[in-house]
Amino acid sequence: MLYSTPGLTSDDLRVIEDIEAFRSEFRHRLAEPRRWQGQLRRSLTAAAVRGSTRIEGYTITPEDAETLVAGGPWRERTEPP
Repeated sequence: MLYSTPGLTSDDLRVIEDIEAFRSEFRHRLAEPRRWQGQLRRSLTAAAVRGSTRIEGYTITPEDAETLVAGGPWRERTEPP
């Protein structure tokens, strides 16, 4: 081996402890899902809903499908979309 890894000093260990303390304190924020992941999931589910309803002979708009997936109010249409 050309170079060996130097040992940790007391300052190094203190900084590592501080970093671990920050990780524990903010773990709930770091693990929070990002908004775009939720939107991506809703969009993909809405596309699947549209495909499924199209097979059954019904057609809904992408906006109506996303509203349905998000749990929003469903409105009945009298004219085709």
